[in-house]
Amino acid sequence: DTLRQALQTSRLRQVLRSEAGVVDAEFSPDGAQVATLDQAGRLRVWDAGTGQLLAEHSAGTAHGVRVRFSADGRWLLTLVDGRAQLWAVDGFELAATLQQEEDFDDAWLSVDGTRVLTLGAGRARLWRTGDERPLLTLNTVPARLARFSPDGQRVAVATDDRHLLIRKADTGEPLADFEVTGDVLDLRWLPDQLQIMLYGF
Repeated sequence: DTLRQALQTSRLRQVLRSEAGVVDAEFSPDGAQVATLDQAGRLRVWDAGTGQLLAEHSAGTAHGVRVRFSADGRWLLTLVDGRAQLWAVDGFELAATLQQEEDFDDAWLSVDGTRVLTLGAGRARLWRTGDERPLLTLNTVPARLARFSPDGQRVAVATDDRHLLIRKADTGEPLADFEVTGDVLDLRWLPDQLQIMLYGF
């Protein structure tokens, strides 16, 4: 009877609704807030405990893809309409719009919040947080994947010609160039930051 009652008891705490349908959501590092992004490009930030809406902005007109907090909780990164935008969590104001000729496929913040890594049209680019022009491009051969190391000091880039490039995140200096035996679909840095696991065929 106790088990049956437990199964019937709802564990639902909050429902954060969006008219256009939520495409991505993420907790802030301290768990106090939730950021959501919907199909219409609306960014909303909520109190995770009460469900109260704290901030709302239009990040674009449509095609919302991604929302991410920086590890230090100071920045929000959105990917909407092929553009990456940085929002200062203090006041939830737009700090910078990162844009190139072609759309971005994805974007990531470094763990210290000082760099943004973008991937679009086969180009992996690094940006300084708050700047609207790229700091450098990490590859010449088209890239299919790019990832920060856990400490944000290095970037791994998987290219279409089956190479794995390791670059410094501040200068783009080459650290290693590994030839791989197949097409890479995904990659993961291991916690020791000395090894990378590749997924592919």
